[in-house]
Amino acid sequence: MRNRYIYITVFLMGLPVFAQDATFSITDFNPVNINPAYAISGDGQIKLFTSTRQQWLNLPGASSASSAYQMNQASLCAPLVSNRNNGFGIALQLNNQSSGEGSLELNGFRLGAAARFSGKYNRHNFSFASGIGFGISQFSLDWQELNFSSQFS
Repeated sequence: MRNRYIYITVFLMGLPVFAQDATFSITDFNPVNINPAYAISGDGQIKLFTSTRQQWLNLPGASSASSAYQMNQASLCAPLVSNRNNGFGIALQLNNQSSGEGSLELNGFRLGAAARFSGKYNRHNFSFASGIGFGISQFSLDWQELNFSSQFS
């Protein structure tokens, strides 16, 4: 009987599950958002990440040709010193989000720095990477242009 429960549990765990994570947004697709230590890559290449998203196209946006929610993001990761074992790099990130019919915007800038060290200690290899990030954001809302035409009475 116990084996039957184990088989059923393993079978149910193998079934695909589809859902949208409410806390995971497109900004999380950029590795610098998750960990600033990604500013230094192991291959020593400059990396540029861009992403854009337009959501809820049927709802009124800031203009007749725009969606109700727009998000744009760009990030640049540049190694200043990089080799296979050690390195130092910086990351710059710009964000812009706008929502609704009024002027509801969020603009942000983030700067990050990362270092990576590798070596040997007592015949054991070690590797250490660390990063630090600083960001500033501005949230603005223009009450004069805010209206609720999509709301029901």
